[in-house]
Amino acid sequence: MKKKLIITVLLFVLAFVFASCGSANPYKGLDLDEYITPGAFPEVEYDKSELESSIKEEIDYHFSDSKELKEVEREAKDDDTVELTFKVTFEDKEIESLSKEAFEFDLSSENEELNFLKDVLVGKKKGDEFTATRTLAADYEEEEYAGKEVTYTGTVDKVSEYVMAELTDELVASKNLGYSTKDEYMAHLNDENLRNILWQNLLKNTEVKKYPEDRLKKLYDNTVTNMRFSASAAGQSDEEYVKAGVPMGYYRITFDSVEEYLTYALNSIKSSVKEEMLIYSLADKFGIKVSDSSITEDTAVLSDLQSQLLDMAVEKAVVVESAE
Repeated sequence: MKKKLIITVLLFVLAFVFASCGSANPYKGLDLDEYITPGAFPEVEYDKSELESSIKEEIDYHFSDSKELKEVEREAKDDDTVELTFKVTFEDKEIESLSKEAFEFDLSSENEELNFLKDVLVGKKKGDEFTATRTLAADYEEEEYAGKEVTYTGTVDKVSEYVMAELTDELVASKNLGYSTKDEYMAHLNDENLRNILWQNLLKNTEVKKYPEDRLKKLYDNTVTNMRFSASAAGQSDEEYVKAGVPMGYYRITFDSVEEYLTYALNSIKSSVKEEMLIYSLADKFGIKVSDSSITEDTAVLSDLQSQLLDMAVEKAVVVESAE
């Protein structure tokens, strides 16, 4: 299985500075206990409800087009769809062009004409009546009603919510996610999300006492060099380059000035150095070595060591109750 580096902020450094750094442990010779105090390991705590929520979000993302609208017998929430029948009147005269029957309104969507009804409809259930007023635009197409306050009077015919279709082997395989069965996919989601949460919790509980100045300077200088090289290659000044957008993975992030960009860069580098030190510190304390001598590139080394650390953390993980 290909190891995945679970370091979000390090992507900044990967994009701009690692290419010009050596593959040796940059902290060799340093007593990392003087620089960092790792959080509890390998007994890393996690909230089971957070894991379940994270898994659900990923399923929703991959299968968003596999949801079905189903009627529910409860009050409408702000992400439901309601079916409405309503009349719109001005001085007791119906405006037929605005009145609707069996009209579906997604309360989570943007509908310029009906957004004003959202607060009125949330909390309503099937059979409830509603009344609301709205002032039509001054340039409304039917001139006699332009700029007039009109009244919406109607009934909620139905409240529905989008429900995820049942995950089956066939549905999972159809998404080409690399898994042919539901069980394989769910095992992957549980492992991937648990590892992510454990790492973030470990990182959150890790204290940096001080940063190794040589490491920060090297990465910062490399960032400046890469910025200037990229700007020159694009035929731009440094200022023009950062304002046009600095590539960050799949995205470009724009900055108002070189100073803003370099401040962002330094903060990102510090976060990355914290993660690097955490990996190398724990690997040293638990006697973890790179699993394959052919692994020499910076990110591959970090990924391999981190993966082994997370294997330990998953085995010893401690479930805690949600603090609600």
